[in-house]
Amino acid sequence: MLSCYGTDPDEATIKLLAEELMRKHDNELKDGTQRHHKATIKVFTEFLKKNAYDKKIAYLQWEQYIGWRETNSVDSITESDYPNQVISNEAVWHGQDQRERPCLIVTARNHQCDRTVGSGQAFQKFIIHTVEKGLQHADEQGKEHVCILYDRRGMEWDHIDTALSRYCQDLIAMLQHWYAHRVGSVYILHLGTFYWVLYTFLLWPFVSLMGDKVVILTNPEDVLKYFNVEDLPDNFIESGISRSPLPADSATVKDDDKTSHTSTDTSTATPEVSPIPETLTESDMTTAETMQRSSEDND
Repeated sequence: MLSCYGTDPDEATIKLLAEELMRKHDNELKDGTQRHHKATIKVFTEFLKKNAYDKKIAYLQWEQYIGWRETNSVDSITESDYPNQVISNEAVWHGQDQRERPCLIVTARNHQCDRTVGSGQAFQKFIIHTVEKGLQHADEQGKEHVCILYDRRGMEWDHIDTALSRYCQDLIAMLQHWYAHRVGSVYILHLGTFYWVLYTFLLWPFVSLMGDKVVILTNPEDVLKYFNVEDLPDNFIESGISRSPLPADSATVKDDDKTSHTSTDTSTATPEVSPIPETLTESDMTTAETMQRSSEDND
């Protein structure tokens, strides 16, 4: 994104801009025209960076962010709002990659389709709350970026929940708008041609925004190019497909204190991206389009 300054301002200028927005916020709080939500210099700095350091647009987007959090009751979500996901362990923070970015491990085979009323809203709350907890933990560690390891091994048709299609599309839009700038890399393990086409339909807005941050891993051993084995769940490489990869207590963000890492935090560096291993065929495209229409019909 091109800065409104022509080039990115230096750190001192960015700090002055953030402080100016902070004063504007504080004055509006005193006047009763602004709602308070953990406004800090760091938060305003993030919104300035996202908006080419345009103060007016950055502040407006921050106000929209507050409104979004209130509409979705982000600050009042608890694990009691999504009991099925707590049991399933389908998305849990655990360890970090070799760039020392906290990692969210998403295990597709742990997802159980739920057709009950309210299941879509519960799933949305689960994802938002999980992301919020991880980012809070990252902030406490002084980490600007996190990463996602999406493990598709053992995923079968029973794990594909077409009833969640509409909620997932809305959720992806939320994640893209409010959290994408905090994601350093998305590692996808065991992604075949057909599913690449399917995810292109469902996740393209998010994937396109991630760009070269998306890393396709063909084999479990490829994970070790980006993760130290001690930062992965027990027996992760060997798989153990029949069990959940993490302990049942998903309430605690898992991040053991490691001192053996040899790499430094270079979260802005571009990871090596593995090519898509197969060529897409006309049949693949037709099947994916059929599934997309089916999911829309179910809505």
